[in-house]
Amino acid sequence: MTIFDASAYDSSCKRLFGHISPNFSRAEPRQRAWTYIRSLVDLPGDRSSRRHVATYPGERRADGAQRLLTSAQWDEDKVKADLVGFVKNRFGCTGGTLYVTEMAFPKKGVRAAGVERQFSVESMRQENCQIGILLFYEAAEGSLVLIDRDLYVPESWINDPDRCRRASVPTELTYRSKSTIGVDLVQRALSAGIAPQWTLMPVQCPDKAAAQQALRREGLQHLMPLTLSEFNAFVRYNDGRVQVVSQETYADIGPDSARARHGQPRAADQPVRAHLRRIKPAAAGASSRFDVSYLVDSVADRGPERSSGHYYAYSTRDLANGKLIEAVSSLKRLSSATGQVRNEVGIDHYEVRSWRGWYRHMTLAMVAHTAISLGRTEEFSGCA
Repeated sequence: MTIFDASAYDSSCKRLFGHISPNFSRAEPRQRAWTYIRSLVDLPGDRSSRRHVATYPGERRADGAQRLLTSAQWDEDKVKADLVGFVKNRFGCTGGTLYVTEMAFPKKGVRAAGVERQFSVESMRQENCQIGILLFYEAAEGSLVLIDRDLYVPESWINDPDRCRRASVPTELTYRSKSTIGVDLVQRALSAGIAPQWTLMPVQCPDKAAAQQALRREGLQHLMPLTLSEFNAFVRYNDGRVQVVSQETYADIGPDSARARHGQPRAADQPVRAHLRRIKPAAAGASSRFDVSYLVDSVADRGPERSSGHYYAYSTRDLANGKLIEAVSSLKRLSSATGQVRNEVGIDHYEVRSWRGWYRHMTLAMVAHTAISLGRTEEFSGCA
């Protein structure tokens, strides 16, 4: 993905900031927030961007930025709500995809809220980091925006009130698994009026079954990756109800024109072979809704090393085989697209330790990312 020039980003950023700026009642935090958002994006040829986040020309210290993220008077949740409202009006709110993922933020020391030696999906190893659970929305026309965020707090923190107090973690907070947080994010999006066609949740957590049940109760068509052991356990648990739909299904899923215009990666360059298994619905009368669950065992034929995956899918109606494979392909494509957020936005460029400081930084990063998506849309439509 490429970032357009500084003037194009400024134009989209000013339009979006005009929508959220009433949340900053005082001039100083309002100007500081603008500078912070503007400097989160590293623009080609612009020496001021991201070098000194939220500092004014000539400032040697970042005290002003620290105040913005800690003690300044503004409500990050209201900014987020206004941002989601803007996304709905500009990009639409039906027929798209909700994508829940996790992102690790490596940190030194042990004082930052939620920091712990834990597994990082980026480095694929244990390291000292914070983990954020992020919710992206891909609109039906192809634009991708970050619309919500929550900080995962390990159970060791919840069991240490003094440590939580020093990092300003709310005293009433109870332990929530990554899957639980992901479901909470999805439910907040539904309450805000977003009605997705698919919900994709590639979050690594041992309680996926509880998340699947929660999404089924919402009637959401969803897909989750499974480990091989989870896949086999699912087959054993549903012994007698698993029926093979297709042993060999091929599909070549290419990008649609909207996604190609917005610079998102190709979904697949080679065919996908999938073994599809359908879980027979429960007996008539057991549920008021027609529930259909699927197990997808796929292999992408790409060069000498073939990548395979195991997935659970759910719908309130029978799905064509190609739709299931397309959902798997979308998950892989969005994994690549959302992983590039670090390159586009300084989402990990923060030095705050407090709970609220993390949420405020992430909220302003959401604004910056939405401004990028807005700028791309208007650039391609000739409205920039």
